[in-house]
Amino acid sequence: MSQIGSKASAENRPKLWRYYREQDFTVIEVARAFGRSREWVRRVCLPFGHPDRLTPSEKDVVAAYEWSRGEIGPADWYPPGLSANLSGLPEELAS
Repeated sequence: MSQIGSKASAENRPKLWRYYREQDFTVIEVARAFGRSREWVRRVCLPFGHPDRLTPSEKDVVAAYEWSRGEIGPADWYPPGLSANLSGLPEELAS
């Protein structure tokens, strides 16, 4: 398993960042799985609050949920304090 850095560093990033490292996926493999570029993966995985960070689209959130077999949910794209207030899945996943 890959090293993911300090706990504080890992908690300051979206779960996708931790997940793909823990599963030993490369950025290229993640980009291909989402039909996106390496730059997109880099930007959605930047620390929360970084000015260049992208928030994924609803389509990307659904794709992450399916790709990770439910390990990465909608709340996992937001900082811990905010994500604790978010619950549920997009409607298409709830049924």
